[in-house]
Amino acid sequence: MKGFPYKGISRTSTLAEVPQNMSADFETMVQACADASIEPGHFFSIYNKVKLSKQIFSYTSAIGGDNVDALTNLPGMPNLVSGEIKSQKMFEIRHRGSYQYLGNAWAMGNTLLRSEKLKQNGAPFEYYHNDPSDTPESELSTSIYFPVKS
Repeated sequence: MKGFPYKGISRTSTLAEVPQNMSADFETMVQACADASIEPGHFFSIYNKVKLSKQIFSYTSAIGGDNVDALTNLPGMPNLVSGEIKSQKMFEIRHRGSYQYLGNAWAMGNTLLRSEKLKQNGAPFEYYHNDPSDTPESELSTSIYFPVKS
C-alpha cells in the first residue's frame, strides 16, 4: 500500500461506546471540512491499543490524504493528532455489510495472520470505502489492513 499522511481524533472507549464516539468524531471532522470548503480524502480508524478482555479500545478516527495539513487549526476542530500510514506491505480483509459485523472480519484477519505466521508491523486500521450516511447498510465496504513485515 502506498502511504499517506493523516490527521485525526484519538480517544479511548469501551466497545459499547465505540460506534457512538467514532461517529461523532467523524461528524465533527466532516463538518469542519465542509465549513472550510476542504475536500476530505480517506476515512479510516487506526486501532492503536486493544484490550479485548476489558473491551477497551484506543483508536484514532482519521482523515488521510495530501490535503490534511489544511485541517490544522480549523474552527470547531478539536486538537488533532498527526501521523502517517507508511508505504509497506499490508494484509487486507475486505468486509461488505453492516459495521455491526466487522468483528467477524477482524477475527478472520487475526486468525489468518497467525496461521500464515505473518508478523504485524504497526497498528491495524479500518479503511471505509464509502459513506454510511448515503450508502445502504448492506452495501457498506470496509477493508481491515494489517501492516506486516516483508
